[in-house]
Amino acid sequence: MKVKPSSNAFQLYNTYYDLLYQDKDYLKEGQYVYSLIREFSPGARSIVELGSGTGNYSAVFSDLGFKVTGIEKSQPMIDVANAKGIRDFHSLQGDIAEFNVEENFDIATSLFHVISYLTENQQVLSCFRQVSKHLNAGGLFIFDVWYTPAVYSQVPETRYKAVENEEVHITRIARPKINFDANTVDLEYRLILQHKSNNAYEAMEEFHCMRHFSTPEIKMFAELAGLTLLRSEEFLTAKQPGSNTWGVCYILQKNA
Repeated sequence: MKVKPSSNAFQLYNTYYDLLYQDKDYLKEGQYVYSLIREFSPGARSIVELGSGTGNYSAVFSDLGFKVTGIEKSQPMIDVANAKGIRDFHSLQGDIAEFNVEENFDIATSLFHVISYLTENQQVLSCFRQVSKHLNAGGLFIFDVWYTPAVYSQVPETRYKAVENEEVHITRIARPKINFDANTVDLEYRLILQHKSNNAYEAMEEFHCMRHFSTPEIKMFAELAGLTLLRSEEFLTAKQPGSNTWGVCYILQKNA
């Protein structure tokens, strides 16, 4: 098998992003976040979504009656999202640690561990402060991150995933490396694509550095940004976080 390295790996990854995560239940996860919004802020009508990607969560929130503004760093992902024709949604290109728009919102969300891509303290604090700046008084910030006790208790391992559609078969290998001094995990993604039209193979690599957080860290960043931690729980199940909880959802509220 001869594998040709991709000359545009970033574009390639964006092209097949939705295929790679076709098994992710965005509807269920969006409805879970919606239940939190209804519990803590039942009158909320507008959302700013940090790291809106290809618009899958945005589509759920739009269907639930929210006006959604996305903040996304990747222009190719914005293009994919815009092509979906999501009602009451528009996406702006920007860095979630430095974004600035001319309006405030009732809710800020950042889902699928987007906050874990902020690996430096100043990035996290800047993001939280921008969220606080753009929230109405009493507004909520709902997000999920990798949870430190689980990372150190269970230890990330190499994972394999295979997906396909009528055009391509993709094999993805994810190799992790823990950086104990930085509270981060380096993830090396290698993707092998088999194009079904001509049986040609193509390879690409993506490198991601993910930070994991403890609750005291989140509480500290929140307080420095004028936010209050209302609750933390396992994402989707609402269980108390523990050493087996990879994804923890935090609900913060802007101080009055």
